[in-house]
Amino acid sequence: SYLSYIRDRLLIAKELLTESGSCFVQISDENVHLVRNVMDEVFGSENFCNMITFQKTGSLATKGLSCIIDYVVWYAKDKEKFKYRQLFL
Repeated sequence: SYLSYIRDRLLIAKELLTESGSCFVQISDENVHLVRNVMDEVFGSENFCNMITFQKTGSLATKGLSCIIDYVVWYAKDKEKFKYRQLFL
């Protein structure tokens, strides 16, 4: 049911995007592989742009190792037309 929920929302998001639009999903390591599969189905694997890894400032204490990494999965509606602006620091 979780994946159906995500899939339904991604289908709507894709419809709302312009041809140069992108979709970003933040997800933990527990479900990143499942979300990538759903996004491959919705957007097409050829429109995968990148998976961005970032470190969180903390996490809830669990049995074993704490999860301090999250992912942002990036897909374009059409990878040939997406827009990207380089960040300058």
